[in-house]
Amino acid sequence: MTFEQEQEILAKLRQDKFYFGAFGKQFVSNSDIHNLIKSPDKYGLPWDINVDYLKGSYLHYRLLQPEIVDPMIVVNATTRGTNIYKELVLEHTVEDEPKPMFLLQKEVDELDMIVKKVEGNNYFMEMLQGDRDPSGRDVEEPAIGIIQGKLFKGKADRLNYNKRKTIDLKSTRSLDGFAEFFKKYGYHGQAYIYRELFGLDVSFFVIEKDTGRLGVFEVSEETYEEGRKHVEKGLQIYDMYFGEEKTETFEQYFAFDIV
Repeated sequence: MTFEQEQEILAKLRQDKFYFGAFGKQFVSNSDIHNLIKSPDKYGLPWDINVDYLKGSYLHYRLLQPEIVDPMIVVNATTRGTNIYKELVLEHTVEDEPKPMFLLQKEVDELDMIVKKVEGNNYFMEMLQGDRDPSGRDVEEPAIGIIQGKLFKGKADRLNYNKRKTIDLKSTRSLDGFAEFFKKYGYHGQAYIYRELFGLDVSFFVIEKDTGRLGVFEVSEETYEEGRKHVEKGLQIYDMYFGEEKTETFEQYFAFDIV
């Protein structure tokens, strides 16, 4: 792959419709690894927008790219079952594309309360918005690269080159339980993949959804190594079911663990 070809790919991957759509499927992602290990029959299925994605996107715009005019549509309706919401969906529906989904005003009001709490924390704001690159290539920036023989993709929420950190912004229902469930959701695999792709250590900046409590979770070398093994396991399953010399069909799949 030439430098020019790589830059063309990255330009497309900066747009979510390409990153999550058919174009992005030619690359392996951490989500793919998670699905391969948890339920390989879900690998490669189309990605659908959901409420959690919309909320995450809103927080990212407000906290990582406040200079951008928020392009998201917000509906002043009590639920997504009201006529005003349904009419707006119909108005923005495009043939042969999934139905659009929008945030409700009450959801945005709750998110704005969280934003205010984050904005009041000096360390969070320094790491999320400080030392910005004038090019803008340090926020929502994709990367591609060969990892364990496969072509991977990743998209960094924030690349803070001054602090030598790749920052991933996440929200959680329980800040106290984030570390406990870190590996359950494959975040160790994400940390490993992102360090390989971006060449920086990874920090998880976490917001508790209901309270706005904040936490920072650094990744140990032991966890990076577990992430490497996690990715290796996922790729072994990929080769088993999807590789050029695949040896199994989904009918033979079953979960296995030692407890």
